Amino acid sequence: MATSKKQSLFAQRMQSAKKFKSQKRENVDTLSSAVSSTQVEASYFGNKSNIIRGPDADVIHEENVKRLAAMTPLEIEEERNKLIANMDPSVVDFLRSRKSTISNSNLIKIDDAVSESSNMECSSTPSVIKTPAAELVNKYPNMDVIEPDKLEWMQEVPAPPLPAPGCPYSARFNFDGELLPYTDDTQTDGLHHHGEEPDRPGYTLQELMQLSRSSMLQQRVTAISTLANIFLKASDYDYCLERPLLPQLLNSELYLLLRFSLDDPVRSVVSAAIAAITNLLVNVKDEGCLDRLLGLVSGLRQPSFYVHLDLKPSELGELKDTELLKVDVIRGALRTHLLPRFRYILDRLDPEPVEVSHVLRCLTRIARHSPETALSVSRAPGLLDAVRRLLNGRPPRACSEALKLFRVMACQSRSLAESLVETYSLMEPIQRFIAGDQDETTMSLALESFYTWQTFLTYHLTINNVTVFMPVIQRLLVSYAENVSLDSAGGDLAHATALVSWVSHVLQVDVSSAQCLLPALQLCALKWLSQAAVVHPLKWTANTLLGAVLHAVSILINSQDLKNVEIQRKVELFFNSDNFIQSSQNLRKCSWLLEGERNPSVVDSLPCLGSVPPTLSDNSPLPIVTGLATYVYAVRSPQLSERLVASEGVQRYVEEVTKKIRTTTAHWFARQEIILVYTLLQVHLHIQNPVENSLVHQAALFLSRSIHADDRYMLSDLFDQVIFNKQFFRPEVTDLAEQLQSLQLSPSLHLEEDHQISARRAKLLNEALDSLQTICRCYQRELGLEGLSPVSPPPTLSASYHGTDPALPSDWHFLPIVHLNNIDGKREDALCVAVSCLQWSLVLECLRPRFVASLSVASRFCRLACVLLAGSDLFRDAQEWLGETLQALLVHNNLINFDDPIPGLNSFYDFYRQILEQFVGVSYGDPVFGQFVLIPLQQCHNIKLRKLVWCELGAVLRFLSTPESQVGVPLENFLEPCETDPDLLFIYLKALGQGRVRETFCPVLYRMAVHHVATFISLHPDHPSAKRLTQMVQALGNQELKSLLINYCIIR
Repeated sequence: MATSKKQSLFAQRMQSAKKFKSQKRENVDTLSSAVSSTQVEASYFGNKSNIIRGPDADVIHEENVKRLAAMTPLEIEEERNKLIANMDPSVVDFLRSRKSTISNSNLIKIDDAVSESSNMECSSTPSVIKTPAAELVNKYPNMDVIEPDKLEWMQEVPAPPLPAPGCPYSARFNFDGELLPYTDDTQTDGLHHHGEEPDRPGYTLQELMQLSRSSMLQQRVTAISTLANIFLKASDYDYCLERPLLPQLLNSELYLLLRFSLDDPVRSVVSAAIAAITNLLVNVKDEGCLDRLLGLVSGLRQPSFYVHLDLKPSELGELKDTELLKVDVIRGALRTHLLPRFRYILDRLDPEPVEVSHVLRCLTRIARHSPETALSVSRAPGLLDAVRRLLNGRPPRACSEALKLFRVMACQSRSLAESLVETYSLMEPIQRFIAGDQDETTMSLALESFYTWQTFLTYHLTINNVTVFMPVIQRLLVSYAENVSLDSAGGDLAHATALVSWVSHVLQVDVSSAQCLLPALQLCALKWLSQAAVVHPLKWTANTLLGAVLHAVSILINSQDLKNVEIQRKVELFFNSDNFIQSSQNLRKCSWLLEGERNPSVVDSLPCLGSVPPTLSDNSPLPIVTGLATYVYAVRSPQLSERLVASEGVQRYVEEVTKKIRTTTAHWFARQEIILVYTLLQVHLHIQNPVENSLVHQAALFLSRSIHADDRYMLSDLFDQVIFNKQFFRPEVTDLAEQLQSLQLSPSLHLEEDHQISARRAKLLNEALDSLQTICRCYQRELGLEGLSPVSPPPTLSASYHGTDPALPSDWHFLPIVHLNNIDGKREDALCVAVSCLQWSLVLECLRPRFVASLSVASRFCRLACVLLAGSDLFRDAQEWLGETLQALLVHNNLINFDDPIPGLNSFYDFYRQILEQFVGVSYGDPVFGQFVLIPLQQCHNIKLRKLVWCELGAVLRFLSTPESQVGVPLENFLEPCETDPDLLFIYLKALGQGRVRETFCPVLYRMAVHHVATFISLHPDHPSAKRLTQMVQALGNQELKSLLINYCIIR
């Protein structure tokens, strides 16, 4: 039985081929039957070719027509059959469809349209788009149903409506991290996308974070790179965004996203993540400003970026990574094993130089955080070994950043610096880079080498390497003396500054080892100081070099008393030059103390300096003026001293600093300028006949509030040489002597308190000024300033956590009294301390009112009242000074407001209660103590204070015997305005009726109670409380008091 068998693929293929051949024969037969036996005319083929296009189409068509016209129909048929047999059937069908669908007339029109369209511009395209859809229905298949919603994408996007003024809108950025305007039609670089706002260019932060998690590699890399660029420019947008950008980015846990990307197996993602993390952690402006300080006095010192967390170590360990990152980004980053990953990148991934630079910059920022983080970097297995190997490359890769990392780590502590030098043999590359040939590519290496070595020298490390290296330094000094001028390239001047600064550090450590350098150093000083008077303008690099060489010469003068007369003459010539005049005038324009402003958007979890200081601008004269002041102070020449400090620019600068000193003194960038003002004040000591003594003393007082805690050693000299120096009170002493003499000649002369000092006060002031040395020793002892001097070698070159805070509070002149109050006056020298403090407070209140005015009158009142609480009888022994100081303070009685916050007090009400209780317990009616009790009872102050005395602590009334003449303020202050509180009025009348307040032993409060009760009754007779008071007065048994209250207004 036969069975049907399925054909194989080969059989199917053969059958298809046979079918194709038979179809071709049929086509040939059909064509043959349609061809006539007569010769074909040329017009039969048309004027244009249906197939060929192009500039030669007509020529080819004419040649074909001529050949066909010369052939018989049978020859044409044979040739056509050959072509059809050899051509693909699909091509044959295409040619047939082209022939059948296009007539000769249409061919001409289409050809014309094509030739016209070839000359058309792109602007004609919209006309095609605007073709009505109805015309296309029958022209193309499946177009019979019109769907307008599917055609909307072809229309022009309407312009977005602009937001209302003041109305916030989402910020969008381009790929370079630049903030884009709301609309920008010029953006054509792929910034429009199908997001929430397709009509606006750019990407929001949310969109970028979403794209950074995309599965598409290109989107992921682009998003992370864009975020990196945004981080770099984040601080520039703080003033145009509703909220600062960086806090938003940190709160969004973006760091963890970048940290995960750092572990990505794709190299391009890792590279983008490194850049993003670096730009997030590192503040480029901070690094640039700190590097610009190198070469200045104390320019090697580094700020602290420590984040203080009020948590125990156990509590800190319990924080999750996300929680720790929100309070301290650097500690949180270390917990994510960032250091081992950086070591892996440096060792295994063969990173590009820019990637190495990013890693090193990030490590430097981590090391700046605190000594603990710097120690973590040093202890990370293999990390610093990998960094050290970078210094061995030929040429070295990112070498300056590697040396900077070691320098910043060394600044954290001397022990760490010593460990780095010994473990990693850092002196070998440092000396190699300094001694090598200098060009643009290696200049940064030499500069960083100089400053890294200076860091070690400050700790008195690597001193043995100095002697061996002296020939190289001597060669460089001679070369720069011969070839470098103040108008040379900035790189040459920067290198010369680093070289001279290195010499200064050697001179401070071991001057004997640098003797061979002195001739070349003095030659450099003479040359550059000569040019300083003529080279114009003096830019930052030239100013820094002049400041460095003047500082080096000053060290020589202080250590060896080596005064070069020629250098001194050059300095005198410079004082006569236009450059010095311009520099002194620029002091005010480029002052941080006057113009400095910190960015308020600094993130607590990632601290930064937050500003580019004017003191580091290109026109800033800070380096050269500081160098001049240091040199003049070392020379101790009265003529040079007067030329410097008496110049108009310097004098106006000191005057404005005294008047307009800002709260920005507690900032790292204020430190260099504070050193300048301190040195200028010291220069004043060498002037024989100073004119502006009062100005200088005012400046010293304000400076005492500005010196940083880490530089408190300067206060000891400032106190001894300026603040408590009697010569700075000479005009005041003369005035006091004249007033005392006039008072003695005219004892009956009445002096108005507002304009002249009373005889008693003049006598006390004169006595206080004679005791300034005793007062100075007392303050130095009480404030812990005795014997302070810079520690050499220092334990660290980094600021402490509170290192930039003021070393002394604004009310430091009251601190000894506050200390006595804290210990209840239990000291053998308590009276001496209290008297010295009161003497100085009296001097400041009378002779330096502008200085004490920065502290409110209420605060000063409370500080003085601490004497009352410091023991049971201390106030009595110091009564004379306490009373006179209070009288001087009460000149500003109208400014007292006890409702305002008072530093150091949680509540004035509670403090006043302590005073009242002490008054009842130990005062025995002391009139000066009574003054302190009476002042808060004036009508302008809170009624709670009056109720406290009259209601709760009524025992005060029997002891408050201070007479009206000793109150210190007009009696009207207790009488006006009239009391309107009914409860207090009833208490007044009750105390009067019971005899607890009488004119004989409580005159002020007696007058106060009588006045308010009688006046209220008189002014408000119809008031219910007044009627009740009237009834109570009528019921009084004391007829004299009754008559006084009834007839008070008539008698008055």
